[in-house]
Amino acid sequence: MCVEGDFEVEYQGDKTPVTKGETVLIPACIDEIYLIPGGEVTLLEVYVN
Repeated sequence: MCVEGDFEVEYQGDKTPVTKGETVLIPACIDEIYLIPGGEVTLLEVYVN
């Protein structure tokens, strides 16, 4: 969840913008993903074990 700021999620060459208040669900099967900040960003990371 993006708490402050904005960033892009890059996966397999595709980029998706994420802004404050939005949530991104990333499946556990994803091997490699990049989070590219657009300045100062605060993220909340939650996972289920």
